[in-house]
Amino acid sequence: MRNIILFSILIFLLFSPALQAGAAEEAIPEIILGGLTAYKKSGPEAAIKAWIKGGPMEKKEKESLQYGASFKEIEEYYGSYQKHRLIATKEIAPTSRFIILSMDFERGPVFARFLAYKGEKDWLLVSFDFNTKAELILPALLLGKE
Repeated sequence: MRNIILFSILIFLLFSPALQAGAAEEAIPEIILGGLTAYKKSGPEAAIKAWIKGGPMEKKEKESLQYGASFKEIEEYYGSYQKHRLIATKEIAPTSRFIILSMDFERGPVFARFLAYKGEKDWLLVSFDFNTKAELILPALLLGKE
């Protein structure tokens, strides 16, 4: 009987949402998490600056920062950014992967797709896309063709 109880506790802990959330956070590169934290504290332009740091988009900062204006427009309808949720990660190669998130606002989600590249030291972002229409960010997932 004691072994059954211990086994049940172990199974519960393995499938605990808290542990799964921790594993999900580990799947998200720090550069993305840093940008999400910057968004929460200082707004979309701070997030974009964090996301482009060290990557190829940093050379086109002015164009990249145009996403800030889009987020400000989204905030007019959706309210303020609240939190994120990992939808999926898809490894393309050992050095590149897609990370797909739902960025939850007060009145709706914004879907985000990041292409991350493992540089010499850390992950860098090669590109990112955001949209309120899930089908434009994750069509393969919606069609079941991961």
